[in-house]
Amino acid sequence: MRILWITHDPIRTTIEQGQSSSGFWKESLLKLLKAETDYSIIVAFPGNEKKLIATDTYNFRYPSKKVYHSLSSVAEADLLWIIAECKPDLIHIHGTEIPYGLLTKKISTPVVISLQGFISEWYNSVLGDIALPIWKKEKTLKEYLLRNGFVDMHCQWFQNAACEKETVKANKYFIGRTQFDKNFAMKNNSKALYFTGNELLRDEFYAAKWDIQKIKKYSIYTSSFTNPVKGFHILLEAISFLVKEFPELKVTVPGKLTPKMTSKVFGNAYFRMIQEIIDINHLQNHITFSGKLEGKEIASILQQTHLFALPSFMENSSNALGEAQVIGVPSAVSNCGGTPDIITDGENGLVFRRGDAYELAMQIREVFLNDHLAEKLSAGARENGSAFHSRSKILSQYSSTYKNILTLENSI
Repeated sequence: MRILWITHDPIRTTIEQGQSSSGFWKESLLKLLKAETDYSIIVAFPGNEKKLIATDTYNFRYPSKKVYHSLSSVAEADLLWIIAECKPDLIHIHGTEIPYGLLTKKISTPVVISLQGFISEWYNSVLGDIALPIWKKEKTLKEYLLRNGFVDMHCQWFQNAACEKETVKANKYFIGRTQFDKNFAMKNNSKALYFTGNELLRDEFYAAKWDIQKIKKYSIYTSSFTNPVKGFHILLEAISFLVKEFPELKVTVPGKLTPKMTSKVFGNAYFRMIQEIIDINHLQNHITFSGKLEGKEIASILQQTHLFALPSFMENSSNALGEAQVIGVPSAVSNCGGTPDIITDGENGLVFRRGDAYELAMQIREVFLNDHLAEKLSAGARENGSAFHSRSKILSQYSSTYKNILTLENSI
């Protein structure tokens, strides 16, 4: 069986290519499928020109657009060329955010789409419940000139939502993993056929295990601060309630916050807000911006972390949460998107109302003060995460999905 993957994220398909830029779970899944099946998988992702860049790896051109109403003609032509070159039995498109799925109108090859994030669901959350006057006050000269602030993103995603919905209506087969993404597919296409396919994590997370005797007490890890939809400002507000009681409290987050990023000229309004919250609440000694982290480094940090926090305003199923769960880190998560399908409150994590910094603070406090609860949540997390992200289960899910779709197509 020849399968063409189309993804917007560069994926490492051979060791010699260095690292994937994102979408690490796809690289892990690709590696598993190549090792355990006889599928021939070809991967295509955007580059500077259309070409074969390695064995079974193609680049296609995708002109950058902030607002789109269809798949760009350049990308469409390049992808049709790739399809003609490799003659796949099945095309697997990762995500609906970019309208690659509209290719189905031009070809007879069956297409299945993995459901990831949905801009038509996300755009209302991208401002993180921060009031518009605050965005206006913090907006930088760069954002005025380039129109690339988060308020602009909110408007762009709103406009692009129609194209995403059209993509779902135009297709038939979908892969997802939560009731949230299944509902998204069905409400936009009542004839959609839905298959379950969980996401595979990087190897280093399966090997690590949390032990309360080896952690750094009162430490928190969170996975992102670069987009308000991830809710880092909510976590900062939460820890401002806690630092007097827990003066040793430390939060680690990947990335850097530099003076340029917070400047009124070259900076970003959200980074300016983060810096302001840190300064007003005297949190400088409680936050570590750790720069770019590789998988092994994240796994090591999680093993030593007292609690993982996911304060997002929207998620489908967070791979960062999956990484923490597989290791067994107690977590406090917001009740958004598909997360309630993964976390059972009090059993394998604690769930708080999204945007409620005080409730998050009280949950963090409860874990900090109650080792018995922390160990209970850890055991539940590890059991749930190991089942949800099981290699053998995921291999079976994708292998059977591909076969079932081709069987259905051949019966028509």
